[in-house]
Amino acid sequence: MATLALALYAILAAITFGVRVAVQLRRTGSTGLHGLPPGAGALEWVAGGMFIAGLAMVALALVLAAAGVLDPVAALDGPAGHAAGVVLAVAGICLTFGAQLAMGDSWRVGVDPEERTALVTDGPFGLVRNPIYSAMLPTILGLVLMVPSALAVAGLVVLFAGLELQVRLVEEPYLLNAHGDAYAAYTARVGRFLPKLGLLRGEGGQITAILALGVVLGSVLIGPRNAAALDSDLKGSAIFKLEASHGYSILGLAASERIDGRGEVVLIVYRKGGSVTYLAPATVTPSRLEADLGALGRISADVVPSGKTERLRSDCGEGGVRTVEPRLYRGTFEFHGEHGYTEAAAFDVPEDTRFLTGLACGAQAGGEATGPGLPGARLRAFFHHDRRRLSLQLNKNRPAKATFFSATLGERRGGIKIERTVSGRQSAQAFEYDPMLRMATVELAAPFSGTAHFLRGATPANRWTGSLSVDFPGEPGISLTGAGFSVNAVHARRTGLTAYAEAGRRSSWWLPK
Repeated sequence: MATLALALYAILAAITFGVRVAVQLRRTGSTGLHGLPPGAGALEWVAGGMFIAGLAMVALALVLAAAGVLDPVAALDGPAGHAAGVVLAVAGICLTFGAQLAMGDSWRVGVDPEERTALVTDGPFGLVRNPIYSAMLPTILGLVLMVPSALAVAGLVVLFAGLELQVRLVEEPYLLNAHGDAYAAYTARVGRFLPKLGLLRGEGGQITAILALGVVLGSVLIGPRNAAALDSDLKGSAIFKLEASHGYSILGLAASERIDGRGEVVLIVYRKGGSVTYLAPATVTPSRLEADLGALGRISADVVPSGKTERLRSDCGEGGVRTVEPRLYRGTFEFHGEHGYTEAAAFDVPEDTRFLTGLACGAQAGGEATGPGLPGARLRAFFHHDRRRLSLQLNKNRPAKATFFSATLGERRGGIKIERTVSGRQSAQAFEYDPMLRMATVELAAPFSGTAHFLRGATPANRWTGSLSVDFPGEPGISLTGAGFSVNAVHARRTGLTAYAEAGRRSSWWLPK
């Protein structure tokens, strides 16, 4: 049995590293083997070291067992365990290689902070985020069951711990930095190693949730407005807008698919250059809207007919003019922004149908092209710890062109998810870099203060330094430098709105009755 286990181990190594590397080299001209990047931190070294040590310990255990100098653990050694081990090992080898092939050109061993590959979310990656590891662990478990020595069991434990560290502390922060909201939304719906387990229902997927909610509500509003149409999609829904202090407006969306009304409310507090989005539990029924926001305020309103009709025109879907009867939310609306950045209070709040008519047709969206031949640059700094996520992105299409910036702070307070954003455009001097992107200097005007310096070849502790901070709405003085930030700079070009977004932007206009 030990000889068979050793042969299967050799097949696993030959296929997953030898054959897969050859396939990658033929497809892309690169082996896909990165190992540890220059200046790798302690986490990368520990995770990588445990991964290699775990595999080496299992291999050594198999060799010693085949040589007859290592005794098995009697409690684990038996025909049933041997048979199960063979099945797990053979199936695991096939599944591991299949998952590697499913990655296509994006397959890599190790993380290169400067490299960007496509985010793969289909095939086995639609079931779990790490199908290669999900298949590799049962493979090694099968080998251990075939030759269940103490050394082999210890190797399996070390390997599992190394993979956990590698995925949670190295790969996931890198992918979230590289792919942003797309990866955050992916982690919120697909499990880490097993389906539906290890979901990251954090702040990163909040924007996606908002848009999905908006599209559902908008689809209801664009169609014929009657009770049957509403009940076919949602058990309760709400959309409203009210004005707040200091130039802010508040857009509210709420929905529930449950008969008992348990759902969510999204409050988007915004003005030019900055916004805060709150996602909180709510009770949403056809006749009632309730949400306890704690120190932030509360919503307690009856949903009643407004007694008025309005005409909406939409150029998407079937198009044409629709006559709708907006509802009225009669009750208490209170909102108290953190540190007093805004306040709002209202009693009778009308339904805002115009916003969702446009949202159902399309939303504004920009794009980005990357490549070594481009004169522009994109710098991204990212920090992620527990349930707090902080990022800064800067874009310039040419050294002398304007700097586009976006900074985001995502966190959870109690049962409320919060995402704060500031974005806009500043002068070319706000973000300067050398042609090879070996170094960059950031000096942004308000709402930022201080400076930051990027040095590609430095150690992680010295790669991103300075005193740069930003004032988010409701959360001033947030530092954007220091320990824990992952930073990269690539040649890039920021593109404009897509044709889809343009269609959505002009999809509807108001026709008063």
